[in-house]
Parts: sequence; C-alpha cells; structure tokens
Amino acid sequence: MKKLPLSMSSFQNIINQEAIYVDKTDLIAELIKYDQLFLSRPRRFGKSLLLSALDAVFRGQAELFAGLKIAQSGYEFKKYPVLRLDMSLGSSSQDNLLESLRENLKTLGKDEGKTEF
Repeated sequence: MKKLPLSMSSFQNIINQEAIYVDKTDLIAELIKYDQLFLSRPRRFGKSLLLSALDAVFRGQAELFAGLKIAQSGYEFKKYPVLRLDMSLGSSSQDNLLESLRENLKTLGKDEGKTEF
C-alpha cells in the first residue's frame, strides 16, 4: 500500500518514494499554454507541490511523469533554465532578497555552463 505524502511538497520526492499522488498533470499541460498566470490558493492547498511539478516539467524531467496524464498528452518535456525563488526563506529585507537572487542566478549560470558573472 502506498503511503500518504504528509508534509511532502516536492513532486520528485513523492514520485520517487512512491507515495500517493493525485494526478492533475493534465491541468499542468493546460496551465503552461498561458504567457502569464496568477495562482492564488489558500494555505496548505498544494501551491508548493504544483510549483515543484512545474519545475520538473520545465527542467525536462520526463521520467518523473511516466504513467501520468501529461506524459500521455504528447507534451515534449523540452528543457528550460528554471529560476525559482523561495520567498519563505530568510528575512524579508531587500538585501536578503538581492543576495538570494544573486545566488540563484549564479547557480543557474553554472548549470547552463556559464562561468562569468
């Protein structure tokens, strides 16, 4: 029997640990057709899990979606650079935000093979 993904908000962890996942990936395939999107959901309503799944989609991690609706839809899982900022970490000062953005951009640059910053 699969376990419940209590306190898990990482799509990759849920899939790799074979926890219960309600497949709504067909909706993800629809969402990514829009140029701009605003998501507003109540607390504890799956926002972090959705962002984690979108992160995996845009990083081209098709293997995580095997057997799910998005994989059956013909989506190509083209790889894109992903910049993900977590506003819940650290303090909310402008300096901390700028430092977080710098670090994320450096990591993204290294992942993309860039050495000059």
